[in-house]
Amino acid sequence: MPGRTQPSRGLGVMLRTVTRKVRPRWRRRLHEGGQALLFVLIAVTLLASIPIAIAATTVRQLPQTTRNLNYEAAYQAAQAGLNDYLQNLDGNGAYGIYTATNKDPGNPAMSGWVQASTSPPEYYSYLPYNNSGLIALDVSGKAGTGSGTVIRTFEYSVTPASTLDDVYWSNYETLDPVVAGLSPSPPSGYADCGVHYGQVDSDYTNGNHSVPQYGPPSGCQVVFVTGDELNGPVFSDDTFRLCGKPTFDAGLQSGNIYNTNSGPTSVYVDGSSGGCSGSVPTFNNGSGYQKVGNQIPQSSETDMSPARSYGCFITGGPVANPKPVDVTIGLSVSGSTTKVTWAGTNGSDHPIVDNVAANTNNCASGLLVNSLTSGLIFVNGNVTISGQMTGGLDIVTCSTTTITGTQCTGSAAASNITIANSLTYPTADKVLVSGDPTSDASDALGLIAQNSVIVSDRANIEIDAAILALSDSFYVDHWYSVTGMGTLNVFGSIAQNFRGPVGTSGGGGGMTGYLKNYNYDSSLQTLFPPYFIPPNGAVWSPTSYEECGSGLSKAVVTTTNTGC
Repeated sequence: MPGRTQPSRGLGVMLRTVTRKVRPRWRRRLHEGGQALLFVLIAVTLLASIPIAIAATTVRQLPQTTRNLNYEAAYQAAQAGLNDYLQNLDGNGAYGIYTATNKDPGNPAMSGWVQASTSPPEYYSYLPYNNSGLIALDVSGKAGTGSGTVIRTFEYSVTPASTLDDVYWSNYETLDPVVAGLSPSPPSGYADCGVHYGQVDSDYTNGNHSVPQYGPPSGCQVVFVTGDELNGPVFSDDTFRLCGKPTFDAGLQSGNIYNTNSGPTSVYVDGSSGGCSGSVPTFNNGSGYQKVGNQIPQSSETDMSPARSYGCFITGGPVANPKPVDVTIGLSVSGSTTKVTWAGTNGSDHPIVDNVAANTNNCASGLLVNSLTSGLIFVNGNVTISGQMTGGLDIVTCSTTTITGTQCTGSAAASNITIANSLTYPTADKVLVSGDPTSDASDALGLIAQNSVIVSDRANIEIDAAILALSDSFYVDHWYSVTGMGTLNVFGSIAQNFRGPVGTSGGGGGMTGYLKNYNYDSSLQTLFPPYFIPPNGAVWSPTSYEECGSGLSKAVVTTTNTGC
């Protein structure tokens, strides 16, 4: 119609076209928005569930985590028990008498739990027992409360610092007055030889000015000389005297509390009696000199009671009136067994065995020793010994006319061990390095004399043993006069109160006695002869341990068994 405008047909077509294009995109966006919303809801649900899952897992793992912590705490509690026992040993040298069958009534740890810590709660309990002269300790540690409680039980081998730690050990680096008196021409002032280097001599302070104020007299000196070789740790509570160039493959240690020098002279000095104008020792394998703690010998009576209870106690009869007796012991090996024979006499008295009634050992001559858990022979008197042995054996001497079961006293008679000829382990048992023996984990022979261990004057003798002369010395018979004896070969260890002479270094009369070739048996660090005696002042420490198991059934407060 005129005057009216009609919509353009083209505009409608265009609008419809746009609508058709937009509608699918809108629908797609609506569809994608629904998917996004779904994803958001799923994510929110997952995020909400994670803390719940973590909390649930934590709750489930909490007892296990607590138990793991208590497992470690139980070990720490056992360590506290071990340390408590070691402190008792260090404070009382006789504390080793207490065992699972002879408990210390004043120590609650031997009868129940002792609290070591309050947070977390930790407890320990322990029982020591004797293992062929060594101490074994069963100790339990407990930690936690209720169902989370953990108990762990361990067995420790406990040993003291010992003369067995060294190839050579001495208290005095001087002549023994008793041994010096055996020489046809003893040195001047030998009665005053029992003085450490730098120690005030009591004879001087009492007005005898023929002796030096600070001992000992020069004639008392015993020296290491050129040609001597000691392959192993060397210790003395005195100051060493050296002449020339002796060789020490594992160094020198001195515990002399009277020597206040610094540097090398705190450990060794020139030996003027050896004709030295100076000495330059050879230290091999990075070794050197060192000042360490002091130790002193004990008495052989320590082994008397164990011999009567577990080994063989040989004396001169009758039992009611025991007398010292001279015994000759022979050792021979067959396979892995040592046969020990003995015979002897003291006037009309012959060796007899005086064991307590509970000792079931057959202690007749011909005794067989076939393991490291047997073999303790205590002789009331003197022993002469030679031969070959394997296994574990300890020969101990002391002279007494009074046997109480715990002491060896009442007689001033000397009690010595004489090595009549070579005394060896089977060659196949020794580990050799560069031709020298270094260890033997199969054999352990101990020779413990209350007085001296004497080597007969035989050429090139060999001694495989741990030697201990408690009151006197390890020395060679006729050291001052016999020539052409060659080398004294020792594989094991030597310990003595006074430095024993094995020869003279020469001078106008030429050399007598032996040169020394001492090799340390490194097995002695963990393998002791049965009931070997440590020095007083020795600090105890564990050498090995194993875990017996967990639970109350293994704890020492529950089981009567000893050992894992």
